[in-house]
Amino acid sequence: MTIKSKFQNLIAWVIGALFICAAVFLLVMFVKGMHWVADVILPFLNDALAIMYGVCLLILLPLALIKRARIVSVIGLGITFQVSLMYLWLVSMVVAYGYWGAIGVIIGLLMSGVGVIPVAFVAAIFNGAWSVTGELAYLLGSSLLTLALTAWIASKLDE
Repeated sequence: MTIKSKFQNLIAWVIGALFICAAVFLLVMFVKGMHWVADVILPFLNDALAIMYGVCLLILLPLALIKRARIVSVIGLGITFQVSLMYLWLVSMVVAYGYWGAIGVIIGLLMSGVGVIPVAFVAAIFNGAWSVTGELAYLLGSSLLTLALTAWIASKLDE
């Protein structure tokens, strides 16, 4: 190996290390920013979700009994599912950040983003926060129930 090729390898390693440091820095800043966003958005999202569940129970589910109006029910339930899943993800991110810090959130984000939810469950269980674990389980259950209802009503569209 010549000195020139050794120098080029060194430069490549330094640039690679700088890119890795920059990526870690951006990830940490993303986590800090998302924590702030979650603190600001969660109260409003909580109220919106309560209203949406009320609309689902009082309007959309009875509307699903009418054959021609089932598509409206499917769309409304689908939107409610998306909002409830976003709320669950933000709450899970706050829980994971609260118990395990940025490292817990980064671990969850590295698991395709949705890993924040199981990381929050594990963090709450390991810290003995059973009410938080119950709240996360309730949010997950209500989201999955909304998805199941959406899929079931959507399967009845052709009938």
